Amino acid sequence: MPSDINHAADLDALGLAPTLAEVMGLVFQSYGLEATPIEGAAPFGLGGAVAVIGFEGPRTGLVTLRLDGPGAEAMATSLLGGFPPESDAERNDALGEWANISAGNLKTKALDPLGDFRLGLPVVADREGPGSETPARLCYRLGELGSLEVALILDKAD
Repeated sequence: MPSDINHAADLDALGLAPTLAEVMGLVFQSYGLEATPIEGAAPFGLGGAVAVIGFEGPRTGLVTLRLDGPGAEAMATSLLGGFPPESDAERNDALGEWANISAGNLKTKALDPLGDFRLGLPVVADREGPGSETPARLCYRLGELGSLEVALILDKAD
């Protein structure tokens, strides 16, 4: 994947905002996760993680999930059948799977109609600092305390 991905395409301009919201809604519902869309930037607390999956095809880019500490805990717990992760490694494995599920559904519903795309493997790391300022994002409140930002970042179109 090229290292010069520096342009966040506007989801509305690409017509992908409703598709991304639909995909995330279905994924949340399938795992029983209470997620409420919020306007603007997610109110991130401390800690948390970021999960990233790259894709290649007619356009290259990234799907990212940024979570604060409570959000990461909520997402991991929902994937683990309601049991909180016992370690950071287990939390990160669960978040990587969340990213994989989300990116796979997004690929099927939004990207595949545009051409042949291939997903990479998820990478999960501890998150520091605020969420992104990209316009290509949707933000959610997870349960009572957690925050999630989902971003679709595309390379510049030719």
